[in-house]
Order: sequence, then structure tokens, then C-alpha cells
Amino acid sequence: MRPTKSRSWFTRLTKTTAHASGQPFTFIAAACVIVAWAALGPVFDFSDSWQLVINTATTVVTFLMVFPDSEHAEPRLGGHAGEAGRDHPRRARIPKSVVIVV
Repeated sequence: MRPTKSRSWFTRLTKTTAHASGQPFTFIAAACVIVAWAALGPVFDFSDSWQLVINTATTVVTFLMVFPDSEHAEPRLGGHAGEAGRDHPRRARIPKSVVIVV
């Protein structure tokens, strides 16, 4: 069964961001932005606002990259709560006999 194409503008935006982030040009552009940001540090006296710019930008891009995959990560609960994701292929299976020693 093929997934249906999403019409949500936000879903399209996040999927486009995630795809674009894996391209060589995007990596080079991001490296250039970071070098320019670092070079401007002395100009802005390494202020809190100067640091906030890069922190905010990286947080937004990371959110947009991760959101498309997390949207459908957990299956919805079915009839019984215990049955949710029982045969889900992505769910990790941990044997009951595993003992973790710290």
C-alpha cells in the first residue's frame, strides 16, 4: 500500500527541509554560514545575542529535519492498549531474559 501524498503545507515544508539538508550544496552553505557567524564574534563582542542567533537557527533546522519522521513513529492504539505496535517492524524487541548489570 502506497502512502498518500500529504497536502499539509507544514509536512511538505519539513520533508523538503529534510531532503535539502542532505545535499552537498546545503552542507557547504551551512559551513559558510558557521564560518561567517564565527568571524563576526569579535564584532559583536561574543555577546549572548550573537550566540542566540546560531542556537536558534540550528534548533529550527533540526526540528524541521526530524519532524517528518517522528510524525508517524508510534502506531495509534488499537482495540487494547497492550496490542499497540505488537508486530510493528520498527519496534525494538528485547528478550525478557536480558539482565543489565551496572
